[in-house]
Amino acid sequence: MNNRLTDHLPPDPPTDGDDLADKLRGLRVMCGGVIAFECAILLLASSVVYFALGAKPLVQTGRTEILTGVGAVVTLTAVAVAVLVVPVVSRGGLRKVATEPPAPPEEGVPPDTPLDRLWRVFAQGLFIEYGLTTAAGVITAVMFHLSADWLMLAFVAGMIVFQVVRFPTEARVRTWLTAAKDDRTPDSPGE
Repeated sequence: MNNRLTDHLPPDPPTDGDDLADKLRGLRVMCGGVIAFECAILLLASSVVYFALGAKPLVQTGRTEILTGVGAVVTLTAVAVAVLVVPVVSRGGLRKVATEPPAPPEEGVPPDTPLDRLWRVFAQGLFIEYGLTTAAGVITAVMFHLSADWLMLAFVAGMIVFQVVRFPTEARVRTWLTAAKDDRTPDSPGE
């Protein structure tokens, strides 16, 4: 039984230019949309707090620093999970690609190429990263709305910066795919 990724791949790096460019374009649009959504949430929350609430907290308990602490924990946890868990998930996906033959294609559908299989692993990791950090950003924006603590916006901005840094560039994708093909299991789609 074949158990190496290279047993299922062609000898050259799996970077078919046009196919990769099409896949990358779609992924970039989705990632850019997520970033734009978070920027809109950031602007909306800050506008509501500043203009509608007069920069006063919506929650009048006097203990808004607890919400700020929760926001910090949510933010740091999202980043830590994205950085630590996504590589584990990606390695599992690459192991599956290496050990299992591609599924037979459905009628009228072209068979999966090695690039298709690796691309799904890459995209899955990126979706997990963006999903975790977007959820943390939205939760923190809601807590900012409740607490009016402007430090919370820094946490939301931190999630946006994390996503911008991890944005899928062609060089990053090609490096990841080449590392995957060479059995040098890449740590994360964003690296």
